[in-house]
Amino acid sequence: MLETLVSAVDELVGVAVNGMTDAAIGAEYAQLRREIDRQEHRAAALLVAVHQRGIACAAGASSTPAWVQWQTGQRWRDAKVSLDAGLACDVLPLVDKAWAQGEISASAAAVIGAGRVDAHGDVYGEMEQTLVEYAAANEWRSLHAVVRHYRRYVDALDEREPSDRNGLHLSNTLDRWAQAGDFDDLGGHVINTAISAAMGRPVEGDERTPAKRRADALVDVARFYLDHADLPFEAGEAPHVSIVVDWTTITAAVPTPAVFDSKVFGPTLSPAQLRQLLCDCNVSRIVTGPDSQPLDVAREQRTAPKWMRKALAKRDGGCRYPGCERPPNRCQAHHVQPWENGGNTDLHNLVLLCSFHHHTIHRPGWTTTFDGHTLTITNPNGEPISTVAQRPGADPPRSP
Repeated sequence: MLETLVSAVDELVGVAVNGMTDAAIGAEYAQLRREIDRQEHRAAALLVAVHQRGIACAAGASSTPAWVQWQTGQRWRDAKVSLDAGLACDVLPLVDKAWAQGEISASAAAVIGAGRVDAHGDVYGEMEQTLVEYAAANEWRSLHAVVRHYRRYVDALDEREPSDRNGLHLSNTLDRWAQAGDFDDLGGHVINTAISAAMGRPVEGDERTPAKRRADALVDVARFYLDHADLPFEAGEAPHVSIVVDWTTITAAVPTPAVFDSKVFGPTLSPAQLRQLLCDCNVSRIVTGPDSQPLDVAREQRTAPKWMRKALAKRDGGCRYPGCERPPNRCQAHHVQPWENGGNTDLHNLVLLCSFHHHTIHRPGWTTTFDGHTLTITNPNGEPISTVAQRPGADPPRSP
């Protein structure tokens, strides 16, 4: 049977899309998507059998989704969704039938299956017909509304707060991090409001996508918390992270896996990220030479102390990049003359830049000059972006 399917697929993929009409492309895609969903149902049924018969366990896998990832390359998370949807079909016969016949999508079946609570399965069973009808009509808003109403109802029966089901997952793959979360309405609004505030209004030249701006804003929110929260202190300073990097790497500005907190593995840093991290970050720094012997161990030599941060905030008033209005509490102290090239951590060599513009000017080809009053930024084409005069303010405080 599978041989026939494989043969049909081979024939199908051999047809060039470029030679098809727009109508034919649309019609074939819709029909093909329906058949893929039906095959997803079959795959989920097989996966349930793998799970229930202990096939994954017998093969030495830690879980059924892990076995799928090992055997097929499908991501663990996607395999888990497929398995959960297949298991739900055992107690949701209408969903099972509609999915197998291609009346509802695999995505809809997964949403319906994930909404069910075992302790109140009888109530969900009474709603199953309505859920399938909404899914078949592609009325996603109504489908989600019914599932949410059911979850609120059973939470009230069980005397559970909506926040009890909150969850956040972070997974590290190579040098990337993936995040997935589920929050109650209040928690979601808090997170959304914080990220929106950190995003601010787009500034001229900011061509990041909305998704990229949200991601950068989330990092800024986390960094702000680390900078200002009442965390455990080490030598009077809130610790962030320890980074071990050799001097050759710093001077050559090459990507490197940094060693964090004496662990063997750490994040891979691009040259721009390394320069930005070392420019203004609450780090414990250990710089080593070619023989791996420490050349410098320090905390405050690179990082501007609190009194200097206050002086910078008063002098600059916020990000010094032209047209940016981000306030001082969302900015970092940038060494105009890089520290690794002999630049000092003093007011005549520091300017405030927001995270976005700080990262921008650390990219190859960008340069900055500063005489203590005027900041000049030059892009990779050699063109000065602008010259920014010192913002008015009283004389900065002196070092204690």
